[in-house]
Amino acid sequence: AVLQLCRALTTDTSSALLRHEVAYVLGQMQHPISVEALEESLRRPDEHKMVRHESAEALGAIDGRWEDVEKILKEFTHDENQEVRESCLVALDAADYWGHSGKDETVAQDQNLNLDVPQSFAHQKNEPRLLVNHFNVE
Repeated sequence: AVLQLCRALTTDTSSALLRHEVAYVLGQMQHPISVEALEESLRRPDEHKMVRHESAEALGAIDGRWEDVEKILKEFTHDENQEVRESCLVALDAADYWGHSGKDETVAQDQNLNLDVPQSFAHQKNEPRLLVNHFNVE
């Protein structure tokens, strides 16, 4: 499921809202395998600022690869977009509050799963598209 969501985040061209929601869900799942897709989304200068903002916050929720995530977030604290900059600062502060240890214990556990993880999710052509219904609940 995480891999399919990562593919949707990096290959969908139909809706910034969909990509925003996918980034949010990946942050809730907190799976370290999503770091590359979230980083790819954050690095896109032409991506909608709210998708990039949500990708930054999602990265901050991932503890299993904290050294990688921290480096990415610190890099984008100087982004030209204010929402992205502030989201990276919030993600770093939240991670500090929740006590991200920098230990990669989750990654070590996932290595036992023998997951075939693509190097770049953007290059996955001919993959099934993820369709998500979005309901605005207040």
